[in-house]
Amino acid sequence: MLKKLRIKFIAIIMAAVTVILTAVFASICVINWQQNVGELDSSLDGALQAVALQVSWLGDVDDDFDDEDEEEWDGEIGRHWNDQDTYRSRPLAIYRFSDDGFSLVSHPRVRVGDAALERAASLLHPGENASGIIDEYELCYQEKVIAGTTYVAFTEAAFLPDWKRLVLVLGLVEAATLVVFFGVALLFSCWALRPVERAWRQQRQFVGDAAHDLKTPLTVILANSAILLEEPSMEEGERAKWIRSTQAEARGMQTLVEDMLLTMAPEDDERGAAAKAKASSAEAMAAEEVAFSEAASAEAGDGTAVPAADGPVTAPSPSASEAPAVPEAPAASESVADLSRIAQHELLQFESVAYERSLVLEDAIEEHCIVALAPAKAKRLMTILLDNACKYANEGGEVRVSLEREEASGANEAPQVCLRVFNTGIPIAPEALPKVFDRFYRGDAARTSREGHGLGLAIARTVVEEAGGTLGVESDAAGTVFTAFLPEAR
Repeated sequence: MLKKLRIKFIAIIMAAVTVILTAVFASICVINWQQNVGELDSSLDGALQAVALQVSWLGDVDDDFDDEDEEEWDGEIGRHWNDQDTYRSRPLAIYRFSDDGFSLVSHPRVRVGDAALERAASLLHPGENASGIIDEYELCYQEKVIAGTTYVAFTEAAFLPDWKRLVLVLGLVEAATLVVFFGVALLFSCWALRPVERAWRQQRQFVGDAAHDLKTPLTVILANSAILLEEPSMEEGERAKWIRSTQAEARGMQTLVEDMLLTMAPEDDERGAAAKAKASSAEAMAAEEVAFSEAASAEAGDGTAVPAADGPVTAPSPSASEAPAVPEAPAASESVADLSRIAQHELLQFESVAYERSLVLEDAIEEHCIVALAPAKAKRLMTILLDNACKYANEGGEVRVSLEREEASGANEAPQVCLRVFNTGIPIAPEALPKVFDRFYRGDAARTSREGHGLGLAIARTVVEEAGGTLGVESDAAGTVFTAFLPEAR
């Protein structure tokens, strides 16, 4: 597909350049032709007007009426005219034309050869007004009826060789230009289609990963459904176990679809906006199911699933005596959120993940940092960044979260809230840093697990940018830090 796209891209460029060059060069040739022919027609018309004037005065043409330059000319005009360096005026020969042929009425020192006259006789007809060029003899003629007699004036079409050379030169220039443009178009197509090629590879990888991750839950759902259908007399406790398993697999599929809807289309696309609306609606429905899911998991004695940006992270559920007191999600309006309370809430949620991997989880949270962001999106942002930090931190490493206000200054026109999430571990390669927020991007093998689909950080950037903020990343030997600046809500 990309090869066909590149060929079409080059073909369009070459067709456009060819049309433009041909139009420009053809215009030059036509204008040059018209100018030269116009000058010749003016000379011939002037000579015939002089004939008409003599006829009106004298009743006939004086053979010596055009002897002003008689000493300058001596020979036949046309292709075999004497090679003279310069002329003060164009050589003109005027003939009376009838059925009997041509008879010279101008000065005999300037005349047209017999072969040229025979060719002219085949083109002209007495009693008509006509003009044109006899190309093989490089002669320009004009025929005019004066007082019932047909006169034909001839002159050199000396511009023809130069005009033909002009056409040839412009043709060669166009051919050379097209060759150059073909090379440029070839290079430009490789450069212009590079993002498309990269996106195509990433999407193909994503399709493979998504197909793999969707195949397993679909298989489980079908198997659970078959078991429930085959065992109608199953006890309620056993039936509830299979239903919970089916529900968990379906929720995993729902999360994948939500992430795809949230990042697939640009914001200025109506379909993208509709997709995001559906994703937000699905996210709200999923949030309502969390309480039931946790209660069911506790009843079954299973692990508690912790939400993740790029994939689920499962840790053992702590017992009731060990579980920390998790503050409830803060109450806020739909457009602002207390990011301090949300950050504390998510940090407690991830303590079990940090404990399982022997991570040191530290925080420096400034109180009452209110941001212009919907609470659900603020929670999603914190979940993604914390999950990413815990996933890529080295075993026994550190994860640090800081949240603070930054007052308005020269660089910041309005107060902002700065969120930083740092983790130790393998650094991100410098060439990969610009790509970490791309949809479907997954890093090198040393940093990438099979969990996730490469959508988490793309979602985080979308959330931050929709709020009017920025999200960046820095990575070195000490670790990796993601920094989000969000507008503070007053």
